[in-house]
Amino acid sequence: MNPIEELKMEFTEITRLNYIRALLGWDEQVNLPHGSVEGRGAQNALMSKIVHEKLISDKIGKLIKKAEKLTDLNLIDAATLREAKRAYELEVKLPTELVEEIAKTASLGHSKWVEARKKDDFSIFQPLL
Repeated sequence: MNPIEELKMEFTEITRLNYIRALLGWDEQVNLPHGSVEGRGAQNALMSKIVHEKLISDKIGKLIKKAEKLTDLNLIDAATLREAKRAYELEVKLPTELVEEIAKTASLGHSKWVEARKKDDFSIFQPLL
């Protein structure tokens, strides 16, 4: 299979995983029962880790290198390669533990921000900054 087509398949899967993450985020803000935010934070952290590790995998890196050797790319495939490489290069700079911690803290942060606004008490949210 053409490396561009393989990249498209990999990024389609990454996009679907990101949709799942977005759904978790929506549910957290709309339906999550009080007191469940830590569990949701762990779920978000896990999904972030899965997406991150898939994006920085050797497979993606190798596909990008193979695709860069192709000389007959149309505009769409060239843009696909450019954006895949950009995403890979940005993500590979981030340690997985940091990606997980950011996701977990974002979940907790939203919950604390809502509570702080409701009580008009910024000190509730401040420790998360």
